[in-house]
Amino acid sequence: MSAYVVNDETINKIVSFLNFGNKSVYWDHTYLFRELGYKIPYIIEDYERLANDLFQMNVNAVKQRYSGDTEEYTYQFRTSINVRPAVEVYKAAQCLRYQCSEGNVPNTPLYKALNQFCSDLAEAIIASMPEYESAPWG
Repeated sequence: MSAYVVNDETINKIVSFLNFGNKSVYWDHTYLFRELGYKIPYIIEDYERLANDLFQMNVNAVKQRYSGDTEEYTYQFRTSINVRPAVEVYKAAQCLRYQCSEGNVPNTPLYKALNQFCSDLAEAIIASMPEYESAPWG
């Protein structure tokens, strides 16, 4: 398996969705990160702290995968009210999760929260589909 540091936009899509796009699939996805001490949505600076921590988790995974990697990676946080569609955010979160699945990173609380975020978001996307709404229950 190979790993790389995702581009800034990947992390920014996820964090912007948590900040502004939450209600697009009628689900509160911020609880996972509040459980880790991020005071979102109450303290706006915590979105940037979360974004930087996701970036550092990604760098940590890459450096564990490639022990000789001495590159200095940089990240630029930018949140946007122009939130991407939930499916696009889901794919970005899946990509980040995959790139972070090296070494001991999958055992960290932040990785576990990201993993649960992917599952919750997928469930919310499906539950918001007309096909799901019209399918029989039971």
